[in-house]
Amino acid sequence: MENIYKENFIKKYINKIGDESVNNILDSAERILNMVNNSNNRKGLLIGKVQSGKTSNFLGIMSLALSQGYKYIFLIGGKDDQLRNQNTDRIKELFGNLKSEKGLKTKLVNIYNSSSLNEENELNEIRTKMNSNKPFIFSVLKETKNLENFSNFIKDEIPADEKILVIDDEGDQGSLDNNKTKKNNSEKTRWNNIISQTLKSRSNILFLTVTGTPYANMLIPSDEDLSPDFFQSTKTGKGYMGLDFFHNSEDENNVLEIISETEKDVFKIDSENTLGDIYNTKLAEAISYYINASIKLINDDSENFQKTEMLVHAERKKNDHKHILNLINKLKKDVLNESYEDFNSYSYTYFLDFINKGYKKIYGTEYLWESDKGYYTEIFKEALQELSIIAINSSDYGKNLEEIKNNNSCLSIIVGADLLERGITIENLLTVYFSRFAKSTNNADTTLQRARWFGYREKIKHLIKVYLTEEIADAFFALKCLEDNLWEWIEEVELKENVNFKEELNDLKLNLSFNNDKKHKTTLIPTRKTVAFVQKDNISRNLSQKKYTDREISSFEYSYIDKINDEGSLEIYGTENKMTLSYKDWEDFKKENIYIYLLRNLDISEKDLQRFENFQNLSVKIVLMNNFKDKNYRTVYSDGKIQLEGTGSDISLEKIKANKNLFKTKYLGDRNVKFYPSNNGKIIIQIYCFNFKLNKFLNSEEELNKKGIGYSIYVPSEASTVFFRQNTN
Repeated sequence: MENIYKENFIKKYINKIGDESVNNILDSAERILNMVNNSNNRKGLLIGKVQSGKTSNFLGIMSLALSQGYKYIFLIGGKDDQLRNQNTDRIKELFGNLKSEKGLKTKLVNIYNSSSLNEENELNEIRTKMNSNKPFIFSVLKETKNLENFSNFIKDEIPADEKILVIDDEGDQGSLDNNKTKKNNSEKTRWNNIISQTLKSRSNILFLTVTGTPYANMLIPSDEDLSPDFFQSTKTGKGYMGLDFFHNSEDENNVLEIISETEKDVFKIDSENTLGDIYNTKLAEAISYYINASIKLINDDSENFQKTEMLVHAERKKNDHKHILNLINKLKKDVLNESYEDFNSYSYTYFLDFINKGYKKIYGTEYLWESDKGYYTEIFKEALQELSIIAINSSDYGKNLEEIKNNNSCLSIIVGADLLERGITIENLLTVYFSRFAKSTNNADTTLQRARWFGYREKIKHLIKVYLTEEIADAFFALKCLEDNLWEWIEEVELKENVNFKEELNDLKLNLSFNNDKKHKTTLIPTRKTVAFVQKDNISRNLSQKKYTDREISSFEYSYIDKINDEGSLEIYGTENKMTLSYKDWEDFKKENIYIYLLRNLDISEKDLQRFENFQNLSVKIVLMNNFKDKNYRTVYSDGKIQLEGTGSDISLEKIKANKNLFKTKYLGDRNVKFYPSNNGKIIIQIYCFNFKLNKFLNSEEELNKKGIGYSIYVPSEASTVFFRQNTN
């Protein structure tokens, strides 16, 4: 009997997403439930990619949980009724018509909204049904009263021996303690406190957070109530298009169009609330492109596409949405008015010019009226007449998700802001105009959630255009670098056996810097400062060995010193001569294996170095600073530290840059070897051979009479910034 839920999921979804995706979802669900069944892990984190189909993943988990005897499932999702109802509809679509095969063929799953838990009549009905063996699924609004009803029902109504599954959809939003890092405030935020106390009340609750932006969940302190005990990634299905497609460094797919940073001034409301002219803006081009692309898509594949959408995300305030809506309507009216003029008139040329703003980007040439005697202009005019403009998140117009859902226009432009960041999926999104970048809330998770153009858009990828400012485009490239590193780390952790997820999360470092020719260096941080004590760390481009290590020099190191002396080249640095050995790139250098001793003595990993842009492609030069016969000494201080580089010259870097002759006449010091012209643009590794002079580490004045080798490395790039979890304030 129990397997009917799993079989039902397979039957319903195999035609939607394919057998491979269904199997991946059920495999992930199996691993999650096994982790709970075989350990004390009760708090999980399900990680997907933005717009990659997390709903089908948590529905698959529900199906398998029901098959394994979970009787009560709660889906917390959405901060408003529309999003909660959207989740409820999807639950009903999968489970609502599932009936027993015998007898009266009654429904096998009881489905309710959390508001039912506040109505005495409905609550009594639920209590009566609890006497049967049929499971319950509740869709819970992420709102104080609804969460209190959910909590009280679990604590007071559900028998102690029943297994409970709680899924927190978009669990990085609203559920975490937003007071965690605030000083002199020990009270948890209300939603976080309700969920935390609920989990503490029962030992048989599996709490599963689902999100495409898990940075906050991964970085909150490990002793925080909702800190995950484990995580599980989901695989994207065939045809998913995300950061790799839209935001690769070279825009290989020709998707992006850059908006001028000053264009946003057009959308500002002046004191008289007058409507400006947006005909010569990138927004007008984007609208023209959208109409042309829609005509092509619907004509080419009318069987699969009858409707398309465009998204405009330019301002945050509701009055601004209304203003932008009015600007677009004015443009529509102006262009349509000119379309009725005589073909030879100046006004008709205005109409043709508007068509060609977008037409050229699709077909690579201008549309000419003579080519079809104006047939295409009539199609374009009809499409423009059909175009509807909807402002959501605007109290004046009362627009909401239901209006978008029930809109019958073939072409729609949706104007909005915050409501467009999570939960809403725009199915046939052909064009995006996105010029708003809120620097005051420059959180990586919030920014990534705004990418509503991600998703399964394989069939329309040849027609999608995304209009962004250069600053926003650069920020999304930084997010691509972050996500690439994060997902590589996730895959490595999941391959380990008997992994301790909490320890792995303590070691996680999120890299949010990128060093290339991008104009705007990212100012993004992983998540809200009020949620997690996030430490920021820079890996210096100049690293030197700092501590005495009581070890014997290996025979390999001795041999490598000999190799530099025998096979290297003599270079002159001012008044000193140094032996050097050069390599084409890092991979070439790694063949020597000396890099193992370098990394070990500097206490870094190769991944730390890979944070530097273009690191793998830079040539490498080894500089042997001295030999053992030179009788150099290094003091070991009482704290175990050593000063590796010699004091060198006291000439400032400014003077060195101002007077190029200094390179020829002066030795600029050990730390400044990298600035000599022959070393420009190269990774410089300096190797020092010396004796330890005084054993101050052992509080003795005796000479150690022991040889040592020290290492330093310089990478000609900017410092790389990482963020990691801090478990205490």
